[in-house]
Amino acid sequence: MGIHHLGFWTENLEDDHKRLTNSGYMWESTYYNPDSDGPFGFTYHTLQNTGLRVELVDIARKPAFDNWMAGGDFPSAMEPGGMES
Repeated sequence: MGIHHLGFWTENLEDDHKRLTNSGYMWESTYYNPDSDGPFGFTYHTLQNTGLRVELVDIARKPAFDNWMAGGDFPSAMEPGGMES
């Protein structure tokens, strides 16, 4: 059993996504946003030589995440008050 990923809150998802990508991390996933080719809500990046996976999550999603951790519903990416920015 090992670590699946390390998660970090970010105040600027786009800039931090670019920083990881430019440092050699491969961009794996994000929510689909038809209005943008960039990240939306969160990203997963993996460093190929170590397999380390890093999750960046937009800090605007923290209240919904905190509610979920306190026993609330899982936050939807697309519903107001859920995971939308």
